[in-house]
Amino acid sequence: MDRRSFLTRVGAAGAVSAATLLLGNGSRLWLPAGFAPAGADPSTWPSARGADGNPYVIVPEFPCGVASGDPGPGSITLWTRVDPGLDTGAGMTVDVEIATTPEFGSSTVATASVPTDASRDHTVHVDLTGLPVGSVLWFRFSAGGATSPLGRTKTAPAPGDDRPVRLAAFSCQRYTHGYYNVHRHLAGMAADPSTDLDVVVSLGDYVYDTGAADGVEVAGRVDPIQNASSLDDFRAKYRLYRSDPYLQAMHAAFPVVAIFDNHDGMSSPTDPQGPGAVGAYWEYQPVGPQSRGALTQYRRLSWGSMLDLFLTDQRSFRDPTVRASGSTLGLSSLEYPEMLDPNRTMLGSTQRQWLVDGLVSSTTTWRTVGSQLMFWPWRVQAFPDQRDTADPLRRNPGRYLNMTQWDGYQGDRQVILDALATNGVQNTLVLSGDSHVWSAAQVAPDWDDAEARPVVVEFGPSSVTSANAREQSRYPSTSVVLPLLKNANPNTMTFFKAEDHGVGIVELTSTRAMVTFLEAETITTPGADLTVLTSFEVPAGTQTLTDGPLQAGGVATLPPRPLPDLRDNRITG
Repeated sequence: MDRRSFLTRVGAAGAVSAATLLLGNGSRLWLPAGFAPAGADPSTWPSARGADGNPYVIVPEFPCGVASGDPGPGSITLWTRVDPGLDTGAGMTVDVEIATTPEFGSSTVATASVPTDASRDHTVHVDLTGLPVGSVLWFRFSAGGATSPLGRTKTAPAPGDDRPVRLAAFSCQRYTHGYYNVHRHLAGMAADPSTDLDVVVSLGDYVYDTGAADGVEVAGRVDPIQNASSLDDFRAKYRLYRSDPYLQAMHAAFPVVAIFDNHDGMSSPTDPQGPGAVGAYWEYQPVGPQSRGALTQYRRLSWGSMLDLFLTDQRSFRDPTVRASGSTLGLSSLEYPEMLDPNRTMLGSTQRQWLVDGLVSSTTTWRTVGSQLMFWPWRVQAFPDQRDTADPLRRNPGRYLNMTQWDGYQGDRQVILDALATNGVQNTLVLSGDSHVWSAAQVAPDWDDAEARPVVVEFGPSSVTSANAREQSRYPSTSVVLPLLKNANPNTMTFFKAEDHGVGIVELTSTRAMVTFLEAETITTPGADLTVLTSFEVPAGTQTLTDGPLQAGGVATLPPRPLPDLRDNRITG
C-alpha cells in the first residue's frame, strides 16, 4: 500500500458546467454554475515581482508566460507558448532575443526565429549554445506585434569554476488546493544578490491528472478536468497551471529543471495516461534537446566544480509495485520479502548503473540526486529481535509504509548506498518530492547500526499546495506520526513535520551545504508571506546533519516563525 492509502485520502470530484471566468491571460476557465470565487481574478492579487524587479504582468498573446531550463556552460533552452489566435491556420514564426542586460540593444548576444503550430499546441523551444558562460542573461519573445514578459535566466559556470551554488526545490502543487505563494516569494528572490538562485528544481507533480481531491476546495482554484487521459487533456492542465501569475513570475526569473511523477500523468510503464502525459510534459517544460522527446527523462547537469545534479526517472522503468489489501500501517519485510528482492527495480538496470557510475566518478564538491520519491526508509515499526546482519533480508527488518517509493525497491537503494560506502564517496545529497511533509534524514547502508557512517543526507520539502495534515483531518498529524518514526528510525530520520507547505532552499559551498525550509503562512489566499521554518547544515566530508542558523544566508530577510516545540520534531540520538 502507498502513503496516500495510509493517509486515508478522500476524493471530492466537483461537477463543473455552465459558467466561465475570464482569466488575466485572456483565456476562459469553466466554473460551476453560479460560482463566483473570491480571489479568482489575478488582477486583484498582491503582485509578484517580475524578473526586472517591477510588478509581473501577464501578456495575453503569451498566455503561459516564458521559461528557461536545463542550463549548461554557455547554453540554455528558452520556452514560451503563443496565443493560438495569432495563427491564421498555416503556423507562425516566433522571434526571440537574448541579451546580457534587460535593455537589449547593443547587449543582445543572440536572436532566433522559431516556427510553431497547432501540432505542438503553439509551444516553442529555443535551444541556444555559444552564450556567455556562467552569466545572467535576459530574453523576450515577440509574435503578432506583441512582446512577451521579460525573462531572466542563467547559464552554468565552466568546469572547474568553484563559485557557490544556490537552488530551490519544490514539488506537488495541486492547483485546486491553494495559491502559489511559494512561487511569488521565489520570484522576488531574484532581485537581491543575497537571495538570488542559480536554478530551481521541480521534483514532480507539477500538474495533477485529477482535479478536485482530498476534500479540499480553495475558493478561486477550480480545475475543470477531473480525469486527464489524452494529450489534449494534459495540455489543458499545463495551460491552466501556467495561467497563474505567481508561477509565471517564478519561471521568468530562473532556469527550471523538471522531472515528472505519477500525478503528472505516468505512474508506471503500463499507465495508459503515459503517452499523452509525457507528450505534454515535453511540450510544456523547458527541457533541453538532449532529452526532449526521448523515452526517458533522467539526465545530469553540472555547475562548475561545485555540483553535479542527477535527475532520476522513477516511473518509466519500474517493476510492478508490491501491494497488499487491508494493510493500514505498511507491510512487514518478513512477510513481503519481495520489497528486498535485488532483482526488482524502480530505476531499471541501465539507469541504476548510470546513477551509480555518475555518483562514484563525479569530481564536483557536491553531488545531488533529484528524486521524485522519498529515499530514506519510512519504517513505522522496527523488529530488533528479528535482526540478522548476516542475512540481507533481515539486516533492517520492520514494517515499511510506502511500497511505491524506495522502500518498495530496496534492492536499488542498497546498491546505491553500498557503492557510495565502498568507494568512499562524500557529500551526496538527495532532494525528494511527493510526500507532502517536511523531512530530513541521513542514511547509512545499514541504518540499524548506530555506528555506521551515513553516506546520503536527504531533504524533503513539503508540497507547494497539495493537501496534508493542515487541511485534511484524516491525514495523521505530526503528533501521531512522529513517535512512530522516532521509534522505528532512531539513526536515520532527523526532522519531520506533517503540516503546512513551502519550499527548500539549498546553498552549496566548498565547506558546507546549508538547507533552509521556507513555509507559507497560508495557501488559501494569494499573496501570503513565507517564514523560515528551520535550517540545517551538512559540513563537507561528514554526511551528517547539524542545526543551521534559523536566519540563514540567502533568506536572512525572512523572520523565523517562533515555534518553541520545533526541536521536538528533531531526533538527536
